Amino acid sequence: MSNEELYVPAVGERVEIVWLHPGDMNPSHGVGDVVTVNSVAEYNDSSDGPHLWIYATENTGCGVLCRVRPAVEAESAEDWARSRSACAAPLVAPDTIPAPPPDADDSPEVAALMTRVNEIGFEVTAELVSALEAFPPFHTAHEGYAVILEELDELWDEIKKKQSLRDPARLRKEAVQVAAMAIRFALECDGSK
Repeated sequence: MSNEELYVPAVGERVEIVWLHPGDMNPSHGVGDVVTVNSVAEYNDSSDGPHLWIYATENTGCGVLCRVRPAVEAESAEDWARSRSACAAPLVAPDTIPAPPPDADDSPEVAALMTRVNEIGFEVTAELVSALEAFPPFHTAHEGYAVILEELDELWDEIKKKQSLRDPARLRKEAVQVAAMAIRFALECDGSK
């Protein structure tokens, strides 16, 4: 990212955090959060390129090393549905998904596997729809990659725990979030960004 590309907001402006410095340990903010700028300073780290040091009105006394973009007003639910209706498949519950046609080679194990795949697919679709409703589209492929990496890091944090301390539901939730963000990347980052 060059200096010309670094967006520097004005004090009082609402911005969305699109990148956090890997060393920033501030748990009060994350990628995708919208904050009001209280003060801002440019910061340059040769390994991570230019970024900002922001104190936000929503902060609890901690600055955030980040990159931001102007916050985008959320579109209405009707506009969102209209813009996606031409290309999005309807969201259906797993019990309404038709089973694949029977095959002479299908064993009960294959049928059970297909049922589980359909259930996970439903969870991924629900997570994707939730993210599309909550956050604006990725502005660049780099931003999409950063979001996928953040979700993958959360999965890795769960995996690194002792096996006896791992939460299977949390592992599945994090894996579903990785899959949903990878699909979102495939939908939105077509190489033109």
